[in-house]
Amino acid sequence: MRVTLTGASGFVGRQAAAALLAAGVDLTAIGRADPGLGCRFFAADLLDADAMRAAVTATRPQIVLHLAWCVEHGRFWTDPANAHWAEATLAFALACADAGAHRFVGVGTGYEYDWPVDGDCDEARTPLAAHTPYDAAKSACRSAQEALAGERDLAFAWARLFFLYGPGEDPRRLVSSLARSLAGGEQAACSR
Repeated sequence: MRVTLTGASGFVGRQAAAALLAAGVDLTAIGRADPGLGCRFFAADLLDADAMRAAVTATRPQIVLHLAWCVEHGRFWTDPANAHWAEATLAFALACADAGAHRFVGVGTGYEYDWPVDGDCDEARTPLAAHTPYDAAKSACRSAQEALAGERDLAFAWARLFFLYGPGEDPRRLVSSLARSLAGGEQAACSR
């Protein structure tokens, strides 16, 4: 089984790559810089259509785990690049399908949901709602990819991630900043 991974140098991508490699998967990472994970690597900027197509042609993925997106802490919510990533992701999925991929897994966010005020978020019942350019682009991307998957006989999954934390996360994020402050004997600054 050949798996192609994007976003391998990121917080989620590094964890996914480690798990895939530990499971003995034939893994290729595509990205701007080699993440140094010990898997094959193909350098390509996925926002560059020609470079992206060249990467897909060279790697001929069977299964794709697409984690790349603009996620710079403090900026990603309103980053204009969200629209570019949604467009590039759809083009990437199409190129992968054309190259023979049979499964494409994209990653969204729990913020795609219209969070209930008094209850739990339930994937089957909670409606979706756009709050920021980030979650709006993610949701639009998922919708377009579902349509593409149906047209191309491509198995498709969309994982919505919620409140991640752990080794390698940006030190400015909530859990990381609190842990660092408390471990250093400092007051942990919080806001609403």
